[in-house]
This record gives sequence, C-alpha cells and structure tokens, in this order.
Amino acid sequence: MCLTVTSILACLPCAIVCLPCTVCIGIPVGLVEGLLTFGLLIPLLCCAGLVGLFTSGDDTPDAPDADPAASTFNSTNGDSSTGCDFNDVEQLLSNFVNSSTFATSEPVSPQEKAMLWLKNQNNTEVEQCSPYSTLQRYVLAALYYSTNGADWAQQGNYLSNKNVCSWKGVFCDDNIIATKLILETNNLHGTIPDEIGELKLLEKLKFTSNSLVGTLPSTLGNLMSLEELNLGDNALTGSIPKELGNVSPLSVISLYENNLSGSVPSELSNLQGLKGLFLFDNDITGNVAALCASGNITIKVDCAEIDGCNCCLC
Repeated sequence: MCLTVTSILACLPCAIVCLPCTVCIGIPVGLVEGLLTFGLLIPLLCCAGLVGLFTSGDDTPDAPDADPAASTFNSTNGDSSTGCDFNDVEQLLSNFVNSSTFATSEPVSPQEKAMLWLKNQNNTEVEQCSPYSTLQRYVLAALYYSTNGADWAQQGNYLSNKNVCSWKGVFCDDNIIATKLILETNNLHGTIPDEIGELKLLEKLKFTSNSLVGTLPSTLGNLMSLEELNLGDNALTGSIPKELGNVSPLSVISLYENNLSGSVPSELSNLQGLKGLFLFDNDITGNVAALCASGNITIKVDCAEIDGCNCCLC
C-alpha cells in the first residue's frame, strides 16, 4: 500500500465529514483523543490508505495467460490477427495464382470452386489472414475439388472453418504450416492440381493406393523441402517430371504401379541424398547407371526396360 498525493486529495471530503469513521476502520477507541491533537491527519491518512489499497498498481492481479490453442501463425508475410475476412482473398492470392481464372460467377473448375469456397469463409480457427496461410487453405481446397473430395473415404474436417491442421491427412508444425500431406487409401480420384507446388514447406507427400489419373505436375519440383514423394498404386500417366531433380532434400521417390512412361530423368542423379527409387510396374525406360554409382541407394524397377541397372531390385 502506498500513499499518493492523488489518493490523499481524494480523501479530503471523507476526512472532513467522517472523522468518526476512524473507529470503523480499526483505530482503537482509546486513540480518538489523539485525533484532536493530529486534527484531520489520521483520518486523512487512513482514508487515503484505503483508496490506495484499491488503486495501487502493485496489487493489480496479472492478466491470465493466453490460451496456447489460440496461438497464431507468425511469419514474415503474416500479421497477428486471428479472424479472417476473405473479401479481398483474390488480392491476397494475386502473387501466387492467376485471379483471371476466378471471374466466373458459376465455378466449374476445381480452382474456381476453391476460390468461391474460400471467399465465403470467415473467422477460421487459429489461422490468420497472412498470404501464406490463405494460399495454403486455397491449395488444399483445390486438391479436395480436383480429387472429388465428396467421395473420399474420410473427409475429416475438410472445407470446414477449422484450421487446416485438423483436416484429414494434414500435419503441421508449430506455426500452423502444413509439412506433411498424407491421404493414402482414401478414394481420391481425379488429378493432382498444379497448385500443390505452392505448399513450399511440405516434407512428405503421400497419396498411395488411390485412383489418381492424369500427369504428374511439374510444380512438384517447387517443393524444395520435400523429403518423401509417394504416389504409388494409382493410375497416373505421362512421364516423371525432370523438375524433381531440383528438390535436393528428396530421399524417397515412390511411383510404382502406375501407367507412367518415358525415361528416367537424368536430373535425378543430382539428388545426392536419394536413398530409394521405386518405379516398378510402369512403362519406364532409360538408364540408371549414374544413380547406381551414387552409392547407398535402393532402386526397384522393371529391369528388362532399364539399362545400367546393376544395383536394381527386379
């Protein structure tokens, strides 16, 4: 308790009018005579002290700790807000996607549907409206529509207003950034959208044992944190993107049991950390001698169609 000029001045009326109140606040009756000697000083000080008790900043209780569950994504591109207003979502995404493809009022493409859904979302849990968190939400919605999400075996909060870390198969780091996308054996049928390459911090991408068709997007080569790519047991066509050779962290590439064709890209020999390459049950040709020469690697291919395969499992 401390006495301040402010608290003393505030108590002048009390001291003048209510001298007897000193007894009420704990001054013994025997000291009342002393009040005649000290005049108004004691009631003034007592009353000021009482005011100080209720106004002193020293005794103010600390504010409660913030709920850890309400922590927000914090990045160089973000802000600290938690409620999202997507009225300007096209502007937020303008650096990542071509907004001219979203002009239609009746969305047809997966991208148009994802944009319309995103614009109608408000107050999403935990995530804030930074460009990356908005982009992440858009990409996952585009994946949902591209692979007929309504038919998935398990949808697990997809297209809800809950933060994406609670969505089926989405695993995040402490900053609410998706680092793993695992949707194995979940009845995905359709194509992998090009937008998947915008999830720059993905470390694992696993869509094994679904019914995916179409070609492998070259934008997979933009996933510069990717360590494991597993798209085996689908119905993918086309060739292996040479851009995968730019993803230096890749340790496993698993594309077995598809309808892929063409040759093994020579660029894959740039992947110094590649430990596993699984391409069997496709129509892939080429030469993997350079990969075998790299040392500790397991390669499983259709050996009759592949040259330089002295290290292969057939």
